Amino acid sequence: MNFAGRSIYARQTILWGIMGFIGTLLVVMVGCSDTGTEPTDDPTPESAATSFDATRVDSIEGLEFLDKAMLENHLGGARFRLAFVHEKHLYVTGTEIYPACLDLTQGDEGLNGGYGDISSPLFSPDGSMIVYGGERYGTTGKNVSFCAILPPSLDGPIKRLTVEHPESSAGEPRWLVGGGETRIYFINAFVNTAIGIDENAAELSLDGETYYAVLSGETIQGPYETNFPGAFKGGISKDGVWVGTAYQKAALYNTQTDSLHLLGRQIQWCNASINPFNGGPNTDYLMMLSFGNINDQNDLDTGRLIISVENDTLYEMGHENIWITNAENKMVWHSKKPAGYMTWELAEWSTHPAYATALGKTRNMEDRSEFGHLFIIRLPDLTSNDESVLAESDDDDNVKVIAASLNYNRTYSHLWVEQ
Repeated sequence: MNFAGRSIYARQTILWGIMGFIGTLLVVMVGCSDTGTEPTDDPTPESAATSFDATRVDSIEGLEFLDKAMLENHLGGARFRLAFVHEKHLYVTGTEIYPACLDLTQGDEGLNGGYGDISSPLFSPDGSMIVYGGERYGTTGKNVSFCAILPPSLDGPIKRLTVEHPESSAGEPRWLVGGGETRIYFINAFVNTAIGIDENAAELSLDGETYYAVLSGETIQGPYETNFPGAFKGGISKDGVWVGTAYQKAALYNTQTDSLHLLGRQIQWCNASINPFNGGPNTDYLMMLSFGNINDQNDLDTGRLIISVENDTLYEMGHENIWITNAENKMVWHSKKPAGYMTWELAEWSTHPAYATALGKTRNMEDRSEFGHLFIIRLPDLTSNDESVLAESDDDDNVKVIAASLNYNRTYSHLWVEQ
């Protein structure tokens, strides 16, 4: 891994110094390598952990959970942790306490210290920590993230660190662990539109920027800049080669060759997800949802996006399938929304290459209210699909409802499974 970065606050100090003299400005670029090189010697703000006791709840009003034995069977008996957001609260459960949950919400995640939307909870690869976005200073921008250090058996105090962002709209925290260093990445733009003539244009880039902070023990230092060509909110592959994003444009950036690739016929995609697995296959793949854009005249007859794959043609109204593409821009797998559900929402790859979570949106036919069921989805070894026709999963054995009756449009989730 060789991701260039520099301290945001150190850069500001240098620029202020220019006002007093005319001279040469040297900006020291630094990298994160597998040797764990420190990103910079410049001083940057450092945040230390504070401790709190999370509230344990044995049940959550209105929610129903899958039987523990059935869940463990679905996960092959592996130890697990699950995080999900419901009604502006972040809950964590796991093998030791399921179906009881810990409520990690402290009430300072929102505007003016109130309860605000919490987004994008993600476990670290070893399951010992979780990052998530808050809405502290604005009504739409998530410009603060938190990192919670969890007790080994989910039975002790929580230690929380604050990741300050340089931009008011930054958010979507993501992990990268390797080479003796732990990083938390985040962005300053939620909407990506491609800038450039075409996919092969040398000047091609995306809106926004990507930053990171460095976690060391119980302190966080940063933020630092990256050299990524835009705001990449979909995560980083475990080998550090690929960085992904979507909404509106889907793209993969190769950190080794410094090349950017637009994906999926350059239409609108949502909910990009790559996660740095501890091991196993499926490293260089991007999971996402299609928005269902009509992108040529023939599509107007059906009102559906046509996605062509070698020997098959599929039709997509929007969020009807969870899609996985490889680095060569080939769709290799999809999962149809279960029967009786309207759409998939907020799909997220777990820390294990064989599992993902997503919300299935449905509707109460009596009052027409919409709500969601949280699914855990089993994935195949995708490397076997790279040279064949598109594989799909619509087998009920591969999708299980773990929690029912959640708020459909803000239920972010993430699963950690021990390997």
